[in-house]
Amino acid sequence: GGGGAAVCLRSKHRPLSVLKNLVREEHGKELRELKDDEFCAAHLASLCESAYKEYKEPMSLGQMVNYADLPRVMIENIMPNHFGVSLDTDAIERIWDVNSVYSKGAAGKGKAGAWKEDSSEKEQMASESVKEACRT
Repeated sequence: GGGGAAVCLRSKHRPLSVLKNLVREEHGKELRELKDDEFCAAHLASLCESAYKEYKEPMSLGQMVNYADLPRVMIENIMPNHFGVSLDTDAIERIWDVNSVYSKGAAGKGKAGAWKEDSSEKEQMASESVKEACRT
């Protein structure tokens, strides 16, 4: 939101090799050829590919979850089944309380407040070039 540069662009001048390789191998381009929205799409793709690669490792303890199922899946599945932690009523209430606050609401930045689902809203605001970059 708000007018500042996208977080994904912070690494544009010093990108990780995994991002360079992804763009080169998948699209036959160099990073410097990409527009900002294409760079951000490639950045997101590299994060997703890295997470999936680690998840698929034979000894991986990772577990994929649907963002839309949080925090319920933490309470009902991850904590008891993955970590073997039983949650009492107080712990469950704390999880709900922590997840009701906007995670990027750092003090003094004017973003503090209750969390609300806004993925659909953000997707609708995306330009066609951003949507196209995400599809490729």
